[in-house]
Amino acid sequence: MGPTEYLIIGFEGNQFNGEIMAEIRRLSDEKTIRILDLLVVTREESGELISMEMSDLPELREHADKLDHDMGQWFSQDDVEQIGELIPASSTVAMVLVEFLWAKPLGDAIARANGRLLAETNVPRELMDEVESLIGAGTRSDINRIIPDNATPYRRAA
Repeated sequence: MGPTEYLIIGFEGNQFNGEIMAEIRRLSDEKTIRILDLLVVTREESGELISMEMSDLPELREHADKLDHDMGQWFSQDDVEQIGELIPASSTVAMVLVEFLWAKPLGDAIARANGRLLAETNVPRELMDEVESLIGAGTRSDINRIIPDNATPYRRAA
């Protein structure tokens, strides 16, 4: 199995309309990702928490038919309740468990080389936007304005 990631995507005002599913399906069809599980969780104005499988929502049924064969029951009721504590009234989240198929060949190569992945993390989009605004997107030479030539590089022991 390739690396997996657990995504929680929020939609204020219960405005989830399934628009993201076309892109999820495209990535799945191209074998870039595999959706292991996808739940939609809604907190009603009354405070009631409702969780639904993709196939339970009319606007997602077409996509569910194409993706359901790969999906399992990865999310538990406990997962739904934990996320539910964070969802404000009149809001919806999509809970998505994604396997990154594009990274599996790299993982296989690392294993064949007797290597192992020691760490992995996501860099938040906000941080990337901030860095790009400081150095300019794709302009490596601009980094010298921020990091002087005499700067001591930071190295962390493995």
